[in-house]
Amino acid sequence: MSFQNATKLCLVLAGISLTACGNQTALVPDTAAPLAPQGFHGYVKTEGLVVLKWARNSEPDLAGYNVYQLRPLTKVNTAPVAANAFSMPVPSEDAIFKLTAVDFSGNESAPTPVLRVTHAATPTIDPVSSENLFQK
Repeated sequence: MSFQNATKLCLVLAGISLTACGNQTALVPDTAAPLAPQGFHGYVKTEGLVVLKWARNSEPDLAGYNVYQLRPLTKVNTAPVAANAFSMPVPSEDAIFKLTAVDFSGNESAPTPVLRVTHAATPTIDPVSSENLFQK
């Protein structure tokens, strides 16, 4: 709940903004996407897992995060990831990931730069090739 001024009260409930001003009330759909996640990084554990991590977003209506594996583009989580970490078995080939934030209204942020995870090396951020890989 946030107070805009003495006569206006704004609430965000399940993705709908309720604005009440005096005796008038209006429902306004939430169309604002969260900010893109920051600090996206990862590593391969010796137990055969890829571990991806990032800094938490601060939006009050944040539902979680979507993790995408590219080539081909596939969302690897079935529901938004509530934590700021995700792990999965190491793919048979090198893998490229991107991450988005999603709110309760289904608005999705811009993606992070892609993260390339290789079996032989430390994961790297690959911003040069990221634009073409963001196409859904």
